[in-house]
Amino acid sequence: MSRRIADLIGKNVVAYGAGSAFHWFFEIFVQEWGVRPLLVVDQRFAERDVFHGFPASHSLYVIDPKSRRDITIVICVGNRSVCENICADLSALGFSSAFALHEFYDVHAPFPELAASLSAHAHQIQEARSLFSDELSLSIFDGLVAAHTHLVPTQLQSSDAWDQWFPKDLPFFPAFDRYLFAGVDDDNDRLRRLEELDVRHLTLLEPDELCAAAFLRRLRELPQLTSRSVFRQVALWSRDGRMNFHSVNSAANLALRGHETGFGSRIKPEGVSVVETVTIDTLMPEDGYTYISLDIEGAELHALKGAQSAIKFNAPDLGISVYHAPQHLLEVPLYLKSLCPSYKMYLRNYTGFAAETILYASVRA
Repeated sequence: MSRRIADLIGKNVVAYGAGSAFHWFFEIFVQEWGVRPLLVVDQRFAERDVFHGFPASHSLYVIDPKSRRDITIVICVGNRSVCENICADLSALGFSSAFALHEFYDVHAPFPELAASLSAHAHQIQEARSLFSDELSLSIFDGLVAAHTHLVPTQLQSSDAWDQWFPKDLPFFPAFDRYLFAGVDDDNDRLRRLEELDVRHLTLLEPDELCAAAFLRRLRELPQLTSRSVFRQVALWSRDGRMNFHSVNSAANLALRGHETGFGSRIKPEGVSVVETVTIDTLMPEDGYTYISLDIEGAELHALKGAQSAIKFNAPDLGISVYHAPQHLLEVPLYLKSLCPSYKMYLRNYTGFAAETILYASVRA
């Protein structure tokens, strides 16, 4: 059965688990949908604690047994078998309504304004499916199509998150000589991976002001990488100009979260700030890019439409996020094929649900 986050609004909700999976609870349930948990439970906390601005505790025993049947628990744990064991334990404690994070369809389509069913796109589905080049890609594609057709959760075979953007299990390894990386973050492991690669020229883009500042602070700690890098605080789009931008890094959200995040900061008509937009073709050096990776919160297809010359005449290796909008699973590969029929395409997933699903493409495969 598919569950919807909208059903939790105004309800008594407890988040169980404050590890890496809690990131998705906070960014999607709290930030996008306005769910406010009355408690976050994790063994790292004291009996009475605070986490991301919400009451926290190491134990569920702080909750009155008489009120437990009126509480919905969202289990923020990535391992699905562990989630099943936790559900059984919670039931024994009197919590009759407990669900894993991944049981909510909205986790698979995180931005409400971009969510759309694929049920009316049978022809496009078949055409896009034919473009993928190995069994794992087809398995991921089929799982996501089923999820976005019937609006139900899915379980995907995931790869090691360490390999995201740097895949080792494909018939090609991206050519990092001239690399454009849009949607950067200050993840230390990822920056060190970049430092290890044979990158001659690295162009780094991030439009969110606070994320850009945090990234630059981290980048300055890696002087060898800094010397090979150019950073610009701009957003990729299909044309050069200026557009409204929605940042999730408001003072209120920062007070809750305690740090910057790029997830959800995006070009949006309702955005209260304005960002400079630029096309990949405008940025492209004379000798072109050899690898382009995009994780730009739903703007990926617009950015690719601003990269027609780069793709047609240089055919760089590509790594493109295709999970921010369900239709991107179809539209991105079909558009790439129209520009460069020689591309071989692959899908890899790094979470086990829709998030962090990346399309890789190369003419060298």
